[in-house]
Amino acid sequence: MGSCIICGTSVEGHICDIHEEDAVFEFRGSTPEQLTPGRYYRGTVDGFAEFGVFVDIGDSVTGLLHESELDSRLESLDWQPGDTVYVRVTNVRDNGNVDLSWSIRQADEEFRGVLIDDPDEDHELLPEETDEPVEDESTPDSAESAETESTASEQTEATSAGAVRTREDSQTGGGTVGAEETESETVSATTEATTDTAETTDDEADATETERTPEPPSVDVGDLDGWIGDTVRITGEIVDARQTSGPTVFELRDGTGTVDCAAFVEAGVRAYPSVEEGAVVEIDGEVRERRGELQVETEELELFEGEQREAVLDEIESTLSERARPDEIELLVDDEAVAAESESIRDVVGEIRRAVLEDRPVIVRHSATTDGYVGGAAIERAVLPLVRDRHDRRDAEYHYIDRRPLEGDVYGLDDATTDVTRMLGDRERHDENLPLLVFVAVGGTEESLDGFELLDVYDAQRVVVDTVVEPAIAGAVDAALAPHADATAVDIADGTTRGPT
Repeated sequence: MGSCIICGTSVEGHICDIHEEDAVFEFRGSTPEQLTPGRYYRGTVDGFAEFGVFVDIGDSVTGLLHESELDSRLESLDWQPGDTVYVRVTNVRDNGNVDLSWSIRQADEEFRGVLIDDPDEDHELLPEETDEPVEDESTPDSAESAETESTASEQTEATSAGAVRTREDSQTGGGTVGAEETESETVSATTEATTDTAETTDDEADATETERTPEPPSVDVGDLDGWIGDTVRITGEIVDARQTSGPTVFELRDGTGTVDCAAFVEAGVRAYPSVEEGAVVEIDGEVRERRGELQVETEELELFEGEQREAVLDEIESTLSERARPDEIELLVDDEAVAAESESIRDVVGEIRRAVLEDRPVIVRHSATTDGYVGGAAIERAVLPLVRDRHDRRDAEYHYIDRRPLEGDVYGLDDATTDVTRMLGDRERHDENLPLLVFVAVGGTEESLDGFELLDVYDAQRVVVDTVVEPAIAGAVDAALAPHADATAVDIADGTTRGPT
C-alpha cells in the first residue's frame, strides 16, 4: 500500500481517484489502449491541421486536439512542433484514435504532482522510482528499511492529513492552552517558564511573519505587464466567469483594461461559487504570462458589496469615459454641416474607442454603396491602429475589427439574426466579448428597428452614422451621427434618396 501524494490517503499506488485530475502523467506505454481517459498527460506538438493540433503522448501514440477544444483560435496558437504541451485524454476510440482536450495548466509546477504512467507496472510510479537503486554498504538491512519506510509513510500521512489548518483552529488551540494554564494549580514553575518561552517565540514568529508579508501593492490592470512574477492587488468588476477542466477563470476589468484571473480548488471544481458575472471584487495574486497573455493566479479574493461596490463601478465608468471620449475633434475638411455635429462625432468616436478599451470587437456594417464603402473603410482604417496598440497578439486585428457590407439601406431582422448567431458563437467558442456594431450609411430609418431590437435582447451596443437618423432610431442606439437629421429628403452620392417622404 502507498499513499496519495496530495491528500495522504492510503491507496494502491500514489494517487487517489479524487485527485487523479490534479496530477500530470508521463506516458511510458506504446499503444493508445494503454492510456487512461480523464488523465492529464505531458505531450509534444507533432504538427498542425486545419481542424486542430496533433500531439504526441509518449514515444508511440499521437492524439488530436481539435480546434473546438481550444480556448482561442487555432491560428493564434504560438506553439511550434516539438514544444512541450499539456493535454487531457478524453476518449480512446475503437480504431485507436485518441481525442484530446485543452488544459489551462501548461507547466509541471501548475499541477499538484507528476507521476509516471507505465502499463508494465501495477500502478503509477513516482519519477524517482524509475531510476536504478544505488547500492550503498551503509544501507540498513531489509527489516530496518521496511520499518523506516513504514514510519516515514505514517509521518507523511499524518502531516498530509493535518497540513491545512484554519484560522479558527489556531485560535481555538491557543485559547485552550491559556485556559489550562489559568485553571491548573499544579503546573510546575519549569512548565510555566517553558510555556511562556514557547508563547514568546510564537509571538515573535507571528510578528516576523507579519513583517515578511505586507499587503501587496494595488496595481491597475493596464500596468500589470510591469509586474510579471510579482504578487499584486487588483480591484474591478467580473465580466465573465467560466469553469475549465482545471481552474475557474474570472475575467476582471477596471478602467484601464481586462485580465484573466485563475482560481484553483480542484480540477474542474468551481472556485468562489458566489462570485458571478457583475460581481465587484478585490483579488490578490501573482502576475504570470501564459502564451503571450497576462494572467493573475488568484491567492485571495474579497467580494465588495453596497457602497464599496458602487464606488468601484463609478470609478470604472469615469475612467473609461475619460479615456475613450476625445477632448476635441480635428476636422479634415471645412464644412459647416460637419462642424455642427462635432459633439455627435465625439459621441460616436468615444463609443468606438471604448469598445477597443473594453476588448470588444468592432463590427462595421455598411451599405453596399459608395458612401457605405468609403465610410466603412475609413472607420476600419482608424480603428486598426487602436487595436494593434491594445493587443500584442499577431492576429488581434482579425478578432477585434471586421467590416461586413449589407445589401440595401435597411438593417433587417435577417441581418440581425445572422450577426447574433455569429457573435454568440464567437463568445462560446473563443470567449470573445459581445461586439459594438457600427452602422454606416445604413440603419437610420425606422425600418431597421426590428433588427436593433433583436440586438438589444443580447445587450449588443450599436451606433449609427447615416445621412438621416430618425428619432425612433436615435432612441434605440448608443450614439448617432446624422448631419441631416431634420431633413425630409436627402440626395445620396449614388443617386438614391434617403429620409422620410
